[in-house]
Amino acid sequence: MAKLSQQFYNLRSFLSSNRYFLAYCFLISVVAFGFELGRATISIDDEIGLLLDGPYLNFLGSDRWGMYILNWLFIHGSSLPYFPLVLAMGINVLIVMIALETWQAKDDLARYLAAVFGLTMPTIAFVYQFNMVNYGFYLGMLSAVSAAFLFEKQQPTIRRNILIILLLVASLSIYQSTVFGAPVVLSISFFIKASVDKIESRKIRALIGSLMIFFALIAIAILSHFLISYLIRHFADTAFRYHTVRDFYSGVYFSSYDTVFVVREIAAQLLGHRWYIGWHTGGLILVCILMISRDRIRKGRDLKDVLLSMIILSFAILSPFALVIVTSHIWPARTFMALPILFAGLVFIASTISYRKERILLTVWTAVCYISFVASNTRLFYTDHMTSTNDRLLTNRIVQTIEMRYGDILKEGTFPIVFIGDPKTTIDRPFIRREETFGHSIYEWDAGHGERPNALLRIGGVDYFRRATPGELKHARQLAKAMSNWPAKAAIKYGDGIFILKFSDEKNLQAHNK
Repeated sequence: MAKLSQQFYNLRSFLSSNRYFLAYCFLISVVAFGFELGRATISIDDEIGLLLDGPYLNFLGSDRWGMYILNWLFIHGSSLPYFPLVLAMGINVLIVMIALETWQAKDDLARYLAAVFGLTMPTIAFVYQFNMVNYGFYLGMLSAVSAAFLFEKQQPTIRRNILIILLLVASLSIYQSTVFGAPVVLSISFFIKASVDKIESRKIRALIGSLMIFFALIAIAILSHFLISYLIRHFADTAFRYHTVRDFYSGVYFSSYDTVFVVREIAAQLLGHRWYIGWHTGGLILVCILMISRDRIRKGRDLKDVLLSMIILSFAILSPFALVIVTSHIWPARTFMALPILFAGLVFIASTISYRKERILLTVWTAVCYISFVASNTRLFYTDHMTSTNDRLLTNRIVQTIEMRYGDILKEGTFPIVFIGDPKTTIDRPFIRREETFGHSIYEWDAGHGERPNALLRIGGVDYFRRATPGELKHARQLAKAMSNWPAKAAIKYGDGIFILKFSDEKNLQAHNK
């Protein structure tokens, strides 16, 4: 009881001493993502999540059984606007706090600058967009970062290692790529230790050895997660298998490895060329790496010590890109959830070792980056809002047209409906950002033949239709060849018991429908 009371006292003391920093973290987060907080748009996967009356079974087919459990415990059934995002933002603040505690952050300015990157980078917007899972993904990241914190702060015991493995398995079971946050946080912590003035070589080698032990624990966690996932799929008799997970374990990604692509992709992301991070942010990160290298050369006993410590830093820099390095394949932005923590860590280190004029430069540069982040995040979610609005308007037009022409038939029951081609609901405009799940109509995904368009209709209260069977889909494609494109009158047809709407020829479908 006394131990529990002491822990509560320590927590209260920690919150009290960091109350201004916590307020700052929540403030910059709310400003960066305020547009998304103040609206209720049907974002990607919401059209499916809103119709659920229980946990989403497809999580099991994606080996994300931890997300399935969270879906059952916290948001049982349909996804919600606002609340999951607020929860995700709060968890992300906690992640940044734990990372800074792991790095033994004492420099206030360095903490405040690092928080900007850990909490507001546009990469985060690609996670926050998913209301059905965003809070869970950050719980997965929290588990991974907590594992790094325990490894750093606790004495090496079997009990500690088992707890770390359990945390890493939990991270993997929610969203596999969140586990990469752990080596980022730990490697930065070890690099800070290795950067002490004139540190002995044996101590640096000991840090590298400890890092290898941690990677071994990650390997054990990955194997454990794989075995548990296999058993769950077997006993749950899950037929669905998410294509990226299936392709990864089947070796499809390893058939044609391209080293040049890997180097180019890592360089592009570090320099801010992806996910609307911006060249200005990439320039700042490059300057931070150069400043860190300069400081390490100045403090190192010899070249060997410098190289050994830079090896530790390279683990931190490369960890967010583990999937790219292993598969030589492009991955969505949400798989790089460790990237904001990496950028936060690099800015943090550079701020603590910089001179006065350099700190002023870093502060001004970070302010510029933050303004850019707010603008990019707002534009991305405004794009999401406009896309959702266009989808709603298109759905109303489709339903009204079908009801006017085939109202008597609709009274007879439920009919399969097939959407052919690209609706082009989001025409290129300067204010539109078409990137991954942003800026694309729900009617575009899965080539329009999946459950998403039907789910969108049902959300609007339209229960006339159901998803077409493979045979009905094949037949509809044949009938559609002689049809005109939307919005022509002949773009909608009822034939052989199937409703068909032809937006365009299928050859015009966008690449993101793969």
